[in-house]
Amino acid sequence: MSLDETKNLVGDEFDLAQLFKLIWSFKYSLLIFIILSVPISVWVSTSQKPTFKAETVFEKPSKKVAQNSQFFNGERGMGFMSLLSGGLQGGASDSFFSEIRSESFLRTVILNNGELDSQMVQEQCPLPSKQTSTTFLRSLLISLGISENKDPSENQKISMLVQCVNNMLEINFDKHRAGKSSAYRLSIESGNPDFSTKLANEIVLKYFNRHKNKRDENFQNVKKYLSKVILDAQLEFTAANKLMQNFIIKNTLLMNIK
Repeated sequence: MSLDETKNLVGDEFDLAQLFKLIWSFKYSLLIFIILSVPISVWVSTSQKPTFKAETVFEKPSKKVAQNSQFFNGERGMGFMSLLSGGLQGGASDSFFSEIRSESFLRTVILNNGELDSQMVQEQCPLPSKQTSTTFLRSLLISLGISENKDPSENQKISMLVQCVNNMLEINFDKHRAGKSSAYRLSIESGNPDFSTKLANEIVLKYFNRHKNKRDENFQNVKKYLSKVILDAQLEFTAANKLMQNFIIKNTLLMNIK
């Protein structure tokens, strides 16, 4: 071993010894810090509620279903022509996300749903119940979002529940299947694993039921529309047939007279 290497080794050993001496000189401070940090760590770990995340992967209905919903709206506008021009294909993804998060849709999920306990919903989304006097100034501050609404109406409570569920909800494209299909990944994060699972399943189930009902309604509208078209065509054919018969009769009489 060379002389330089021996000096470096002695210096490293000296620094390590100084470090232990420094730690030993602050032993009481370190002991107090450890004693205080243990109960604080226990309190933080027990006070924070765990969160659970439930995920479900699904594919939304094809664009043909969305197109059929306006196929026979030509009675009111240009539904048939817009379909032929391809005008219904734009913005399908944006409308899908907004539909899932819309208040009208989420109301059907969390209200009067036998599969989803309302008490469980309110446990995860507590509502204010303190009675307060309502004045014009307070109402104005509440509407501006400056003051908290301590005494909401029933309709406002429902809106608060919908907003709470919306905050738990996350929906994105499924990255694992992005190249193969149009799958989506919907997740619900809450403090109750049973609630997260039920809510995620109910949102997907209600979404497909809603589109199934729309498809059935569109099918009935198609039947009514085609029945009306066929009936009108039959009436026009009958009227044209009568005109033809009258024309033949008149021409026959004129020929006989001549």
